[in-house]
Amino acid sequence: MNASREELARPQRTELLPDLCSTAATLPLVLIAALVAVVLALARSHPAGFWADLGRLALLCEFLTLTSAAALCILRRILPPVHPVLVLALAFAILIAIAWGIAEAAWFLLFSFGEILRAGSGERLLWVGRIVIVAVIVDGLILRYLYVTAEWRERVRREAASRLEALTARIRPHFLFNTLNTAAALAADKPEETERTLEDLSELFRANLAERGPCVRLGEELELVRRYLAIEKRRLGERLQVDWHTTPELDEALLPPLVLQPLLENAVTHGIEPAAGGGKIKVEAGREGKCLLLRVTNSVRDTAGTGGHGIGLAGIRARLALAFGDAAALIVQDATDRYVAEIRCPWQTDPDDDSYSHRR
Repeated sequence: MNASREELARPQRTELLPDLCSTAATLPLVLIAALVAVVLALARSHPAGFWADLGRLALLCEFLTLTSAAALCILRRILPPVHPVLVLALAFAILIAIAWGIAEAAWFLLFSFGEILRAGSGERLLWVGRIVIVAVIVDGLILRYLYVTAEWRERVRREAASRLEALTARIRPHFLFNTLNTAAALAADKPEETERTLEDLSELFRANLAERGPCVRLGEELELVRRYLAIEKRRLGERLQVDWHTTPELDEALLPPLVLQPLLENAVTHGIEPAAGGGKIKVEAGREGKCLLLRVTNSVRDTAGTGGHGIGLAGIRARLALAFGDAAALIVQDATDRYVAEIRCPWQTDPDDDSYSHRR
């Protein structure tokens, strides 16, 4: 009932280049560049010329750092999915070209202002060459680190996909058996209800066994859970009350498939069904800024604990982690008279927008 095994196993686009398009990401680079300038000034200056050298080196390091960060930011946005080695080679070539160009510009400015007295080709080549060699070493080490980190993230993603597939295999029989028991209970007295139950079951399986991407529309998920609750409503009758709080404008939001239905299965199985008088399930969907909020609240039986909630919640957390990394979360509140499960994930409506997916 989840995304196919092939979809989970398919290698995703490896994000080698860091996201340097925000102030929070570039601030550490600015501080590092300032520290490098201080170290270089201390290493090469006499006390009388320290501040002048520090000013020149700080300007050079900061400009080189910010220009390189801007280039990586643009490259990360426009680069199509290609082999990781090509990504690193292209990034390396661009960074070295930037270092060379800035070194040439710095030489010209220093000579124009009289800071460099001799401007022979040998002196110029030596001055520019030292900057480029330092850039080659530093950029090479950084890109090697990014490559190793990306490989590690990909291994973690594949391991998570394998664990999620195992969890999925355990969820499917649970849902199937409950639904067939519902149909069997209705068969004798309400054949028309049995037929509708089996039709709902067929639609659920058709939708969930079809090829689905890593994210689906919220409207599709709500349609599936409505079919599931219709099945349970026929079985439990007035013992099950459902209170919906959703709006059509939220239907285009993207989220991982099969994150709502396990919450409702838990609510019915561990909250409503064991209670002699039944109970109520409240389903809420909303938007808070750049965050999609989904909340399922159910009353619980009077006896201690609702039990369960393990396998389904583990599967939801795995799906959220695969889709959004640390940007999404599942939060549960187990109170005396109610159980609340809340999903928070980034608001996203464009399937091609991978601002969050697999980048954490």
